[in-house]
Amino acid sequence: YSAYASIIDDLGFNHQRCTFHAMKNLMDKLIKKHNGLNRKIKKLNADIKELEKEIKEISEKYKGQKGRTRKDDTERQKDNQEKRKLNKELSEKKAERKKCTNKLKRDDKLVKKISLIFKSKTEKTARKRFQKLYDKLEDLPKEIKSFIKNLSKYLDKAIQHTINRKIPSTNNLIEGFYKTTLPGKIKKIFKTYRGLIIRITLNNIRWIKRCAIINKN
Repeated sequence: YSAYASIIDDLGFNHQRCTFHAMKNLMDKLIKKHNGLNRKIKKLNADIKELEKEIKEISEKYKGQKGRTRKDDTERQKDNQEKRKLNKELSEKKAERKKCTNKLKRDDKLVKKISLIFKSKTEKTARKRFQKLYDKLEDLPKEIKSFIKNLSKYLDKAIQHTINRKIPSTNNLIEGFYKTTLPGKIKKIFKTYRGLIIRITLNNIRWIKRCAIINKN
């Protein structure tokens, strides 16, 4: 949340940005792209299968026949021409599939490299891994390029856990505790200042009832 930085800086604390959410923000951008690529690959696979089937049917039609096609054999001449056309289209479809697959592999490889920045044992290693990616910024896919440029603005706050081992790299423990203490409907209420006052008031009422009224009776 954008307001956290100014509040934490004013209080003079070390601000550790949650690395889990940093990676989630990246993946949210990539998922849409990857889903599109996977749909395209699926469509290409179906097209390739159909083309291979058509080519095989033409080949089977003239199975066992050797030598050049006679000029007066117009049917076979036409089938040969169709087969060449299908083979060309097949090669193009396979090249396009390979291109899409390579994009997925490249993105996955880059995501792993980014993840390693946050998993580094030391600050020096984290900065070195980041710099290697930043040096190739113009060659990166636009989603990852945008993420790395943004990460450069808060890198110090993303690797505090590599400097001080007592600082967790994510806020999952805090979120996990919060999620198990109250039902969702109640949590939304107590996230506001008014909700907090109500919570304190209710706790005081319960304490008075339990310790003062019930014990007195």
